[in-house]
Amino acid sequence: MSVALENAQLYESLEKRALEYQALKDFNENIIESINAGVLSCDLEGKVGSWNSEMERLYSLERKDAVGKSLGSVFPAELVAELPNVSDAQSVLNLYKFHLTTPGGKTRIVNLSAVPLEGKDGHVLGRLLIFNDLTERVNSRTS
Repeated sequence: MSVALENAQLYESLEKRALEYQALKDFNENIIESINAGVLSCDLEGKVGSWNSEMERLYSLERKDAVGKSLGSVFPAELVAELPNVSDAQSVLNLYKFHLTTPGGKTRIVNLSAVPLEGKDGHVLGRLLIFNDLTERVNSRTS
């Protein structure tokens, strides 16, 4: 009887932790979705792990068509060539007024930051790429 009671308490504790974890995960995803910049994460091999709604709009590519794919299969070679090597995980990159061609052939002018994505222990888990779309601002100045 005591084993069954102990198992029930353990199950209840695990269920509570799972709910807390899901709430925290949802909260973090809501933060990324609320940012008015295109944000994606990738692992150290360059595989896309997340892709926010603003990234879908800016790059004209749905999340389902990017997540799980390599950066090289998602982005043009000109952009991938600019990104730091996987072996240089700590490096930070800032590109200003980069001309990014979308899969549909449109050109977007973006500022791009590539920064290490670190875990709590300080180990680099991957990269965050943050795209700020300047296209309308730049085009309005040249018009």
